[in-house]
Amino acid sequence: MAENNSEPLFPENAMVSIIKKGDTWPTDEIVVSTDIDNFSMSGGGRDVEIRPFFLGAKVTISQPQERFEVTMNAKLQKAIWDQMMQGGTGSDFVSGGTQNDYRIVFCVTTDPTVVAANNPTGSIAGTYDTYRVTFADANMIGFEPSLEAEGMLEGEATFAIAAKDGSAVANVRYQMGTDGFAELGSYTTGQKWD
Repeated sequence: MAENNSEPLFPENAMVSIIKKGDTWPTDEIVVSTDIDNFSMSGGGRDVEIRPFFLGAKVTISQPQERFEVTMNAKLQKAIWDQMMQGGTGSDFVSGGTQNDYRIVFCVTTDPTVVAANNPTGSIAGTYDTYRVTFADANMIGFEPSLEAEGMLEGEATFAIAAKDGSAVANVRYQMGTDGFAELGSYTTGQKWD
């Protein structure tokens, strides 16, 4: 039996970055790692329908993959959270604006040189355990700020991501293991991560 030499991954190894489609990368990327105290991913399930036919025959019909959801709880120090939800800009805006697409990068790695989820200063080195998930074309579908008497202003943000875009190109990329991974490229209409 092969020995597992993987190192454990802990919250102090976790990073989250967000960038709006078309913004200058990495200049305009928002590194929200120290603002986040909870991050979860769900959805992306795949269902099948099994239809019976005569003589005991059965046909399996694959259903489209369901959407993914990313939820994070963040301390509110940046206007970006309300801007993403309302489609606003600046520090004074109203509800009902046109929402933008965002790329969310969640990375947990033991590589000590990595300072942001996309590692804009270079690649994630091999031999270090890494788990990186990149969500492209994410839209905020819920934002719930709250303030407790003994707490701080924080909010739960939920994003929805379709498994594929309108051109049938994947919106979610998984990278894991100790092979090392390149930094992510700009997030534009024609490029999600490379």
